[in-house]
Amino acid sequence: MSEFAANPNLKSLNGINYNNATELLMRDLLPNGMLGVAIAGLLAAFMAGMAANISSFNTVFTYDIWQPYIRKNRPDGYYLRIGRVVTVVGCVVAIATAFIASGYGNVMNYLQTLFSFFNALSSASSTGRIFTPALRSLLTSKTQFERGVFAALR
Repeated sequence: MSEFAANPNLKSLNGINYNNATELLMRDLLPNGMLGVAIAGLLAAFMAGMAANISSFNTVFTYDIWQPYIRKNRPDGYYLRIGRVVTVVGCVVAIATAFIASGYGNVMNYLQTLFSFFNALSSASSTGRIFTPALRSLLTSKTQFERGVFAALR
């Protein structure tokens, strides 16, 4: 481990890639029955996380953006169809993003690149709200979407 800290460009040590640490630990330390349970648990956690992300994405878009700002006073069936369409579009965008991420050496480099874009905006809007009383009082009466738009335009 100290070799990796001393040389950040080091990709592997004795033929072992650091991206495979979890896989190697599971393979070497777990017996066959427990290995199956561990893999099933990892898959279940991944699927539950993805289902929650997709569900929250279409809910937030439909109820916080589409319904109050684009198409008001429509029947519930209309918003249900919009949510389904947004779900499909979100999944297609996620698949396209996976292809973009495959061009990076590892997932952490990709995540750091994404966070460098989005965390700066979030930090700037939070700092502005904390240290500017006028901005704070203006944003307390707005919805979350309006806060994000206002922060992005500042």
